[in-house]
Amino acid sequence: MDRNFSPGGIDRRTFLIGGGLLAVSPWILGAALPSIDGLAAHGPLHRLAGNGGPRLSVGYLDGAESPATAAGLPFGAGGRVVPAAALRSGERDLAGGAVRFRLLGATPGLDVHPNIRDVDLDALFPVAGHDADDGLVPFYAWTHRSHPQPRTSPGSAFPAPAGYGPAVGFRLTVTRQGPSAESAPAPSTAVFTTGREPDMARLRRGVYLLGFEPDAWSRPVSLPHPDDPAWAPLVSLVVAVDRA
Repeated sequence: MDRNFSPGGIDRRTFLIGGGLLAVSPWILGAALPSIDGLAAHGPLHRLAGNGGPRLSVGYLDGAESPATAAGLPFGAGGRVVPAAALRSGERDLAGGAVRFRLLGATPGLDVHPNIRDVDLDALFPVAGHDADDGLVPFYAWTHRSHPQPRTSPGSAFPAPAGYGPAVGFRLTVTRQGPSAESAPAPSTAVFTTGREPDMARLRRGVYLLGFEPDAWSRPVSLPHPDDPAWAPLVSLVVAVDRA
C-alpha cells in the first residue's frame, strides 16, 4: 500500500501547514467511502486488530458522553479515564448510521515530553474494491513536527459509517529523539467497534485519548492538573465522537 496516499489528495506537508479545522466530507474521502453495508464483512479491520503489532493505548474519558462536553478539552484535575477496550461494549445505537470523529489536538504534556520528535495519526477506512494490500485507505488526521521548527497541523473532522462491529482503525506513528530514533518507528494501531470484539476500543459518543506511550491508558487514571509534569507519560491525541 502506498503510505503517502491520501484519499482527499492532501499530502502531509499541505495538511501540516493548513490553518483552521479541516472538515472532511464523504466526497473528499473519495467515492469509495465504505457504505454501512460494505462494513458488514469488515475483514480488513479484523486483520488490523489481530496483526500482532504494537497496540495503540486508547482511553475513554468517563462521563464525557454529551456533545457539549466533547466540544471542549475537559482536562481539569480529577477527570477519570478508563481503558476503552475494557468498556462493556460499544454504543449499539451508533450502528446503522454515520459517526463523526473530531481530532481536537494534543493533551497537555507534548511540549514537556523529553524525546518526542514527530507524530503522525492516520484514520484507516476499509474500502471495497480498493487495491491496497491491506484493504484499508488512510486519511491524514493529525501531524506534528518538532524540527527544524515546531509545526502542528490543525484539527480535523471526518465521518465514518458505523455498522455492527468494527467501524474505523487508527494508526499512530511516534518518532523519538535519541539513539532509538535511528531506526524506523513501529506504528501502533487500534480498531474501534460498536460491538464487543476482544482487544478493540468500544465506540461510543464522548471523548477518547490516543496515548503516545504503549501503556498510557492500560488502567483507570485520574487526570493530573493541566500544568502537572505528570502529563508527560500520558500525552495523547484527543478525539471526540458523536453522531454525524
